[in-house]
Amino acid sequence: MSFIALRCSECGHALYEANITHNLAKMANAAYLYDVVWRPEVLDIMYPEHMICFLERGIKRLIDDPIRFKKLNPSNGFGTYEDLLQFMIDYLEACKKNPTASIEVSR
Repeated sequence: MSFIALRCSECGHALYEANITHNLAKMANAAYLYDVVWRPEVLDIMYPEHMICFLERGIKRLIDDPIRFKKLNPSNGFGTYEDLLQFMIDYLEACKKNPTASIEVSR
C-alpha cells in the first residue's frame, strides 16, 4: 500500500490523502501512470499542476480500453481496474484543486 498526499506548501496540512495498492502497479504502468503517481520525482514533477496532463492522458487510456486493463487485475483480488480508475479520477481532481501543493508519496 502506498500513501499519496497533497499538502499545503505553506503550513503542511493535508489537502488530499489517499492510499493505493501496489498490486495495481502493473496496470498503472501499462497506462503510463506508474511513475506519475508512485515516483513523480523520476519525471521531475514537483507540483500537482505538472501531473494534470499525465493523469488526463492515463485516465483516457484506461477508459478507452477497459478490457485490456481488466486483464491486468491482480490475481489475489486486492485492487481492480475500477479501483485504479477511480483513484486516478479523484487524484486528478485533487491536483486541479491544489495545483501548487507539495506532493508526498510513501511507498
